[in-house]
Amino acid sequence: MAVKFNPLSLASVSLATVLTISACSAIDDGSSGGNTDETSASASELPSADPQISDSLAPPVSSRKDSTGVESCALLTADDASGFGLEPEGSPEEAAAGTDYEPCRWLPAGENTGGVVLYTDTERDGLEEIYRLESEYPDFRPLEIAGHPAVQATAGGADEFSCGIYVGLSDSQYLNILAQRAAGVEEDLCMKAEKVAELALSNIPGEA
Repeated sequence: MAVKFNPLSLASVSLATVLTISACSAIDDGSSGGNTDETSASASELPSADPQISDSLAPPVSSRKDSTGVESCALLTADDASGFGLEPEGSPEEAAAGTDYEPCRWLPAGENTGGVVLYTDTERDGLEEIYRLESEYPDFRPLEIAGHPAVQATAGGADEFSCGIYVGLSDSQYLNILAQRAAGVEEDLCMKAEKVAELALSNIPGEA
């Protein structure tokens, strides 16, 4: 038996198919748009990382000081030095290669070796500079001195002959103290360096 072609039935099926596809597209568009908005909103709420904070190794300096223009030999007063059994006046030493600052040494009274050497560095990145070199200091040890971040870091490591302390003054400055043993004298050089640092900090003006 021959099947009769019914154009009306085909038209009905085609129309139903079109309506179904249109409805699905509308649903997909709506849900897709909603998800995009939610994703955008969530992304916008995420805090952005501050590269300066995330990349910093050294603790921040909250109470900043500025040693610009302060001579190394003015870091300790005569009374400060005498209180440690040092000569009241310090003597400037040669600047290290490639730097402009001149360290100042205070010798123990009546001696010609040992004592303390102080200077400030205003040319680089403050205490961050020392943290970058942590692997080069066997005795690297973070400290806090008079509210300032500091670190014990001695070339070759602290021993009975010397101990070095670095104190952060600002993001671009630090104070360095090297305590050295005088002949025949037994003392805790790292403790001495910390106490000298406290006095030196009091002689450096706050940041304007």
